[in-house]
Parts: sequence; C-alpha cells; structure tokens
Amino acid sequence: MTLFGGQQQGTVPAPRPPLARPKKGGIRSTCPVAPSWVRSGASLAPFKVTPMVEPGALGGEDRPYMGGCCARCTPHSKKAHTDPQVMQLGIRNLLLVSTMDRDRGFLARTFCYLSHAATRDIRLPPRPVSSRAVLEADAVQVALEQTLELTLEARGLADVPEAEHHVRRLLYARAESLLSAMKSNIGTAFLRVATWALFHLLRCTLSSAQVHKGQLEAVRRAQQASPGTPVVFLPLHKSHLDYVLLSFALTNFGVQAPLVAAGDNLCIPLFGWLLSRLGAFYVKRRLDGAGPKDLIYRAILQSYMVEALALGHNMEFFIEGGRSRNGRPKRPKAGLLSVVVHAFHEQRIDDALVVPVGISYERIVDGNFISEQLGRPKQAETLGAALSAIWAVLRGRHGAVRLDLAQPFKLSEFLSTARCSAPPPPPAGDGAPLSSSPESRTSASSLYGLDVVDPQQRSAVNALAEHVVYDAARCCAVMSTQLVALLLLHRFRQGCTLSALTNAFAKARDELLRRGVDVGFRGDAHDVVQYAIGLLGPGLVTHERMQMGGAAAEGRPPLEVTFVRPVTILPNVLELAYYANMAVHSLCLDAVLVSGLLSLLSVDLAAAVDLGPSPDLEVGRHQVLAAACDLADLLRDELLLTPPCSRLDDALVEPLSRLTSAEVLVAVEPKLVDESEEWASRAFSRFKAQELQTDSEDEADCFGTQSDTFWMVQLTADTLEHVLYLQSIVAPLVDTYYTTACCLHRLVTQELAEADFVLDVLYEIKNKLMLGMLAYVV
Repeated sequence: MTLFGGQQQGTVPAPRPPLARPKKGGIRSTCPVAPSWVRSGASLAPFKVTPMVEPGALGGEDRPYMGGCCARCTPHSKKAHTDPQVMQLGIRNLLLVSTMDRDRGFLARTFCYLSHAATRDIRLPPRPVSSRAVLEADAVQVALEQTLELTLEARGLADVPEAEHHVRRLLYARAESLLSAMKSNIGTAFLRVATWALFHLLRCTLSSAQVHKGQLEAVRRAQQASPGTPVVFLPLHKSHLDYVLLSFALTNFGVQAPLVAAGDNLCIPLFGWLLSRLGAFYVKRRLDGAGPKDLIYRAILQSYMVEALALGHNMEFFIEGGRSRNGRPKRPKAGLLSVVVHAFHEQRIDDALVVPVGISYERIVDGNFISEQLGRPKQAETLGAALSAIWAVLRGRHGAVRLDLAQPFKLSEFLSTARCSAPPPPPAGDGAPLSSSPESRTSASSLYGLDVVDPQQRSAVNALAEHVVYDAARCCAVMSTQLVALLLLHRFRQGCTLSALTNAFAKARDELLRRGVDVGFRGDAHDVVQYAIGLLGPGLVTHERMQMGGAAAEGRPPLEVTFVRPVTILPNVLELAYYANMAVHSLCLDAVLVSGLLSLLSVDLAAAVDLGPSPDLEVGRHQVLAAACDLADLLRDELLLTPPCSRLDDALVEPLSRLTSAEVLVAVEPKLVDESEEWASRAFSRFKAQELQTDSEDEADCFGTQSDTFWMVQLTADTLEHVLYLQSIVAPLVDTYYTTACCLHRLVTQELAEADFVLDVLYEIKNKLMLGMLAYVV
C-alpha cells in the first residue's frame, strides 16, 4: 500500500513494473508476468517493456480537488484561482523534498533537509507590529480612560489629581506588560532552523505529511492577485500539531507564514519562547474572571490583531476554540473572527482572504481525551508534561496526516452577500438571543463588547463562522483508520471476518469517491484494512485466526479465517468513536433522513424484509421531511448538516433520491384521504412555505392545492443492513440525549456539579445498556 510517497514500516509496497524485483518482505506484484522474450534477456526500449500506466496512477495526481467555495455566498471567488490544471496537481508528501533527487550534488543529497531549509523563500511582511502603534490605538486609549475612571470611583479617589496620575501610570505599565507577553517574535532565521528540525522530528513519528498541491497553489495565486491582502487561515482543531503542520506546509510552499493565536496555557517555559518565534501570539483562554470585564486586555488584543492585519500579516486561529474531544467539529466561536470583520468595516484593511482548513490524522498525536469525556477536569500544561508527551510521540507510530485547505474567498464578497440575505434585525427591546444554540450565544468572553456592533453585522459574523466550520469539515479527507473505525462501530460492532470488513471498506471508499470526498490512502483494500487495524492497535481492535467447522469431516483441511472485533469497553469505544466521528460528515444527512423515516414505521424491521406492500410501511413525503427536520433540529449542535446559506429541506433532496434509486422507497398511487388527514397535510405545507419565506404564488396557495407524495418502504436483506448502518450513526446521540433528559429530574431537588452530573448520566447509560433499553454505548 502506498501512502502518497511515504511508506510506513510493515506496509505493502506499491506495485512495480514487471521487470522490477519486489522489496524484501513485500507481497507478490499484481502486475502481469513479463513475456518470455523479455525474460530471455532481449534488449528493448523501456516503453516496449514497461506496460502503459494511466497518468497519476502511482503518484496521486488523480486525487479530487476538495473544498471549493460556496457558489451561493462567494460565486466570484469560486471561479478565481482554480483551473483544471491546478485542480489536478495532486498529492504531495511534504517530507520528500527536491534536494533528495539524484540529479542534485552529493552534499545536497546527504544534507537534503538542511539544504532545502537554507534555500527556502521565507516570506514575512516588511515591518513587524509596532508596540507603540498598538498602545496608541484609539481602542486602547479609550479602554485606559474607562478603566481609570472606574478604578478611581471604586477607590473613592475621583477628586484626587495625584491619585489619578499614579493610577494612570500603573494602567499604562500594565498595558505594556500585557502586550509584551502577548505579541509574537517571528523571524526568518528561526523559521529556517525550525523547518530543518521539523523535517527530522516529523519523520520520526509520521509516515507522510500529505497536502494537495492544487490547494496550496490556489492560496498562493489568490495572495499574488491581491498583494498586501492578509490571508486568514481558520483550521479545525484536533491536535497541538495542527498549527505546526500548517505553518510548516505554508513555509515550504513559499506562502507567507501566519501569526498564530495560541492559548496562554501554552506559554510555558521553553515552549512558550519557541512557539513565539514560530509566530504564536498568546490569547487568554478566559478573557474575564469573576470580576468586571478587562477592558484593557480586550483592547490590546483587538488593536494588536488589527495592526498586524493592516501591515499585511497572515493570521491563523482556531474557529472552534479548543481541541475537539470527540472527533466531531465543535460549534464556532466567533470572537477573534469578529475582530477581522471589524477591521474591514473600519477600513483598516481593504479586504481579507479567508481559508478554512481541515487536518486529518490516521492516529491522533496527542493521545485520547477519554478522561475528559468521562467527566474529569482537563490537566494543565506543564513543562514536564510537554516533554513527556513529545517523547511519547517520537516513540510512537502515528501513520499519515493529511492537510486540506479549502478554496480562499474574499471577506468583502461574503459580507456583501450575507448583508443582502440577512434577516431583518429584531425589534428594539427584544432580548432574545440571536441563536438558540447554547454555544453560539454572546458570552462574557466575547470580543463583541469592545465596540458597538449592530445586530446585522453580528449575524453576518456568526454566519461566516458557521460557514467556515462547515467548509473545513467538508474538505477533510477520510483516513483509513477513520473508515475502519466507522465500519466496526456502526456495522460490525459484534465483529466480522476480515474479508467481510474488506468488502465493506472497498464499497465505502468507492461511495466516498463518488460523492467527491477524497481519501488519504491508496492501495488494495485488503492491505489498507490490515494496515489500519495494526495502526489502531489491539487496545481498540482485536483480530484472531479461527477455524471454520465442518470442513474436516469432509476430508478437506479446516478453513481458517481472520475474525476482527472492536473492543467494546466504554473507554475503548470512546476512543474508537473519536476516529469514526471524523468520517461521518458525508453521511450525516443520509443518517438523519433514514432515522426520521424509520421513526414513522410501527413494524419490526426484521419482519418487514421482503414483506411486500403493507399499510404499515406507507409513508408520505411531508411526513419523512418533517421527521428528519425535527431530528436535525434536536442534533443541530452535534452534526454539521448544511451551511447557514442552505435550507435543510433542499439538502435532503439528494439523500432522498438515493433512497428512491435504491428502491427503498417506491412510489405508490395517490390515495384518497379523509378530511382530517388532508387538512393536516395542507397545514404542514403552508407552515413550511411561511417558515422558508417563499414568495411563490403556488406555495402561498398550497393550503388548497398542493398534495403529498406517498411511498412504500421496501426492504431487502442488503438494504436493511445499509439502512440500519445509517441509523446507527445518529442513534448514539439520540440515546445520549434521551438518557440525559431522564436524569434531569435529579436537579430539581439538589444541586450537582457538572462533572458529578456527567458521571450520573454515564452510570444511567450503563444501567440502561445492561437492561437492553439502549443499543449503543456511545
């Protein structure tokens, strides 16, 4: 198996031409045997001996280009900087550099990484961020005056001139100290040394670091087309290695290295100094404590970011905030993003290029987050813990990592589109939140409080943040371990043979490619599955050789098969689910639709196989869509189903057509319904028309004209297996919501800490699982 230029120890090498001898320990080549006139030693031209190979079949150049811009929100950006040549540039392994080529000199090949790092074009803006410019910014001066006034009033010294002078000096000294601890000290010399060191460190733990060259080329062209325009990289956060990999890839490809917003928990001895030289500027994880808002810190942070953007510095920060604990994308936190939008509205920058980024790991570098999912508090970062973690990473085997950059789009274009399509602002005095999502509500830690932000601008920022998270998740490639974990958890939880897992893996891979989702692996499905099982390790997946009974009695040797089974102990399942959750983004809509459909059936599904037409298996289109929308509304904080510019019922059309194409849903003749059913169907149609704000006369008059479409659910053994597989993707979430709701009554008579309540919920899940009331552990 070939992992795009990097070969992990123990994997199977890529197929070679017929005359090439396979590597020791590899399997027999699948290429055709050379004819006798070749084996006899006849000397012919190479093109007459080596069979024709489709371009890109061995190098990964035929991989799909993912992460295109939204045609509705950014139509002009979608057409820019990408052409068929760019989209077909294919995959590049960052750990393989041009100085390794045989045409290079002996010293260049011997010290390939050193010569590569020394010759890189490290690009930074001509001027660093000036501390004086930040401290003299209007926002900082206003914050100092407001804090001075509040401090003097709190101490009863408002009429004492000497006290005012003394407090003013102390506040200005604090502002200088905050800025000194926050700002980055990035430099080209240190970036070169870090690039050389990272080559050696990454080779110790990764088999390859993959990136689509077309995606990097699109970013480079976009920045060249708009000189001086800052690029804002917004990656999803899975590991501490995320920002290192992104800066490493950009530096090696000639794109200006960004300033990276890092949590102040990483500002520890030695590592804080190193990260600052690599471009990190430190942001408090909690902007405010128990007291009033820290206006000075907020103003310093905003002014530093605005000044850096105005000077042309690229910037990177994680749109989710912290790392994902369960593998699924988190709800966005738009605080830092609002600073970029504010800088644009205040005309401090002419525009900005926004680039969502997704990073996929075959095996997560930071270990797992099981203890935190079980309710235990997060451990603080220390120098000893960091050194221990790095040593464990260097000794470990983590496979390949894939970095995907979505197509860059202009901030001005998105905001103008969002302004045209934004809903009207709420009436004065309306205290309703802008979103019903708990994590998207404005909190005390939001940067919105620095300036007066109108509701329309805030709505546009929230829409931008949600769109970025959706785009970043959509452009992520699916890795081999993720797909194996998904199949084992949701299709073969009780175990299966290796051949059955291999067949399901091949079908799932082909389905992903048909949907335009790339995969971060290549090779025969059997080899890839074995590689993934070995990488996940025996703690998550076990496999053993078993003999099939009955063969010896017939005089034949017993048939041996390999049986694969996931380890279903709760902590192990949580870790396995982490990998599976990173591969479900392309199946979420299908899973929600199928779950809504099955909730309408009152018959046992096993008994419905090949049952034939039955009134209990008949459903209406409006019923299915309504059930799917209700479930999607329940799980809106867990699953990314649609971007904010899209309607859910429109997005459900494609998965609905897949069910009809598979003949799971078969259209039936319209039937006469009684008056109450007809009234309910028409009322639902009119409600949906009003909710979606449609202006069509037909939809406005649908109360009396529109009729429903009815289907008959027809299940076979194969379709039932696939339907249950899709349902199992959202079933753990529904079970968890149900169990949590059952436990809420305990908070009526007593107060419980969050960690204690989580432990109670986990205990209740275990009890219901043992009683057979739940089907899944997670």
